[in-house]
Amino acid sequence: MPTNFKDAERMLRDFQNLLPQIVGSIVAVVSAIAVIVGLLNDAGIGGNDKSSDLPGVTENQTPGTTDRPGVDSAPVKPVRTSIFTVGTNYAPGVNADVPVNFNGKSYDRSVISTVGNDWSTSRVDFNVPREYNTLEFDAAFATDIPNEAGVGQINVTLDGGERKTVDVIPGQATPVRVNIAGGGTVRIYFSVFTDAKKNQSVAPNGLAILNPVISR
Repeated sequence: MPTNFKDAERMLRDFQNLLPQIVGSIVAVVSAIAVIVGLLNDAGIGGNDKSSDLPGVTENQTPGTTDRPGVDSAPVKPVRTSIFTVGTNYAPGVNADVPVNFNGKSYDRSVISTVGNDWSTSRVDFNVPREYNTLEFDAAFATDIPNEAGVGQINVTLDGGERKTVDVIPGQATPVRVNIAGGGTVRIYFSVFTDAKKNQSVAPNGLAILNPVISR
């Protein structure tokens, strides 16, 4: 304890001289503590981390997925089956679900016209379930059946409404794709003419549809 006024005055001056150093030391310690706390928070040790704070990840998002529908999902392939799985409903003047030979290859599940002089009497009908939407086949003349054809014609209707008409040249296979969305009675007519002008019809022997399939 100071014994006199002069000693007290000297101690006060000494304290005033040391005060800036004391304050500086306190500020330095506080700053150091703040830096350490910040580093701990950045490392996730403090328990305040959020997934939205991490680069490249957003909340409510599953890794490996995208918010664009269908981008990461595999494309859905159509289910295809022979049209004969639904059975034939009516088939005058044709043989159905039989092998047909075209250019040295046998098409095991086909339809071939055998009799008739009129396209309206040589046909085949199928009752196709509603889940199917497409009919596909190749149209051709069987190469092992003689015919005086100049051109053949395949006509496809659905519930009485025309869906597709194609010409068939002897020696060529014509790919045919028909929209039958919603299913119903699919009727396929066979007709043959002596020339491309179709002025005179002849027996449609040998005109065929090769391996018809339906898909959904």
